[in-house]
Amino acid sequence: MSQTQDKPSTLAKLLGFYSIEVQNIETGNVESKTDVLVMENLFWSYKPDSIYDLKGIKGRKAKSNSARKTMMDVEFMENQKRTPSYMGPRSKYVLQEALSADAEFLASHNVMDYS
Repeated sequence: MSQTQDKPSTLAKLLGFYSIEVQNIETGNVESKTDVLVMENLFWSYKPDSIYDLKGIKGRKAKSNSARKTMMDVEFMENQKRTPSYMGPRSKYVLQEALSADAEFLASHNVMDYS
């Protein structure tokens, strides 16, 4: 924990993983089971204009029949050409430090995939 304690991070914070079972009171049989992952909600008071699922895969586009439009890598790059995201020097520095620290943390725990 001390590795990441006072550093900025872009990693999602996982608060818990739970298995919920619904049991029949009379028979004792499990009728259904659901696994729930509880994560930090960064958008609790903010509705983002765009949602992207970025994986760094060239040519990956969203399916056009999706009810909720989560865009992929190609749409992100196309949108950045039309309307780039700007940030000040301090924000850029903090983001670069966070990405560097996250990569170092993941690699030190053998979570990083370098392929």
